[in-house]
Formats: sequence, C-alpha cells, structure tokens
Amino acid sequence: MKVVILAGGLGTRLDPYTKSLPKPMLPLGGKPILEHEIEWIKKNGIKEIVICVSYLRKKIE
Repeated sequence: MKVVILAGGLGTRLDPYTKSLPKPMLPLGGKPILEHEIEWIKKNGIKEIVICVSYLRKKIE
C-alpha cells in the first residue's frame, strides 16, 4: 500500500507562523507535524510514502 501526504498548501490560516516555514514543518510536541505523520504511517506497516509539496518545498527536503 502507498500513502500520499498532501503538504503543498500555503497555510494561510496559520499566518504569521507559515510566512517562513511550511505548515507540515511547524513544531508540535518538539518535532515537525510531518514527522508525526510519517511515524504513524510507518507504525501501521505502510512502507511507501509520497509527499506532494509546493509552498516552501526546499524547507521540507
């Protein structure tokens, strides 16, 4: 099974936090939101992950 994470939005509702950092990289509990998602996906046995990015994508790489 493959999972697709849609992580390309502008995050305008979280402005000003998302001016320089994309929403998936905002810290939650000491680590980025995206890291929490990836850990949960792996814990549930899914090995293939595709992350669709756009806004500030270099910060996610």
